[in-house]
Amino acid sequence: AKSLIWEVNTTNCEYLMAGILGDTQNLTNDLATVQTYKTMAEMIELGVNRSELEEARRQFNKMPDSIYYYKSELIKRTELHSNGQIALVTVPQNELNDFSPLYNPVALIQGDMQQIDTVKIAIVFKVYDSGKITAALRSSNDFPVAGNVAAHFGGGGHLCVNFETNYSFVLHNAFYCITEA
Repeated sequence: AKSLIWEVNTTNCEYLMAGILGDTQNLTNDLATVQTYKTMAEMIELGVNRSELEEARRQFNKMPDSIYYYKSELIKRTELHSNGQIALVTVPQNELNDFSPLYNPVALIQGDMQQIDTVKIAIVFKVYDSGKITAALRSSNDFPVAGNVAAHFGGGGHLCVNFETNYSFVLHNAFYCITEA
């Protein structure tokens, strides 16, 4: 921002820091570089209160009890494949209608899927009544294949990618990536 002569103030920096923390999973993935930490330090020096920002994030992520119980249903439905290296769950249209206005099902379950000690890639399929299927993938830092799988289907981005696809085709390619690694 400074090199582009953009206004740099505390409010702008709070938004920027929130974005950085989101994209880097609170500075825990490979997107967090030395420059990221330097930028974060500069924003703190400019007056961003990291603790207040974290508390605001926690408040934003609070959920009604219906979402909490829905999360337990998603956990029960999570399937493990390829010796537990692939975790997947499917969210049908009716659940998207009921729960997405309150909380994104992908954000609700995908992080927990990655907490399974054997999981290398977590896949959440959203299946729409129209026949459209989207997939959100996130792979572990030690097995960064989600981007390659997504690119194969015309998707992209970083370790968390979304794209439209065919359920069995993605699963087949995820199996292939696991076995070839």
